[in-house]
Amino acid sequence: MDKNFSVEFIWQNASEELKKKVVAFWINEGAIKQEEDAISRSNELLAVCKDQDGNIIGVSTGVKSIYPALKNHFLVYRSYVTPDYRHQGIAGLIYQKVYDELNKVEVFKGHGIIGILSAFENAHLNKDKRAVWKEHCNLTFIGFDHRGVQLRVSYFDDAEINLPGLDNQ
Repeated sequence: MDKNFSVEFIWQNASEELKKKVVAFWINEGAIKQEEDAISRSNELLAVCKDQDGNIIGVSTGVKSIYPALKNHFLVYRSYVTPDYRHQGIAGLIYQKVYDELNKVEVFKGHGIIGILSAFENAHLNKDKRAVWKEHCNLTFIGFDHRGVQLRVSYFDDAEINLPGLDNQ
């Protein structure tokens, strides 16, 4: 990672001051239009990336949710990187930090999630047709959402799926 950037994992530990800075970042960037929505989303912060001057240049958020097709709980992941820093690998650095921290057995097992679920809205990334992106936490293609956007999952090490009862057995 470039020494000019720092990624801090802040899940469940974001200060009110940092949340306010992130809300201002989203509003100023136009990433989230309504302040109420930004305030609500700030409670879902996972990680923040700052430049060498301490300015926020990227953030990630996530919320626990069941993905119906897979019948298991995942952390539904979102991220935003300011346009001036896109295509520098910042989004990947943030994702890797979040995955590494949540991949600790005591973290994901304690919250009943088995991996991270992401929808890839980035046109550049959506050109990559490989089923598994090994260099990116084994992001595995699982289908498309209603908008035609790729959905991918990174399972945590040693995660176990919940096996619902099957009607046909």
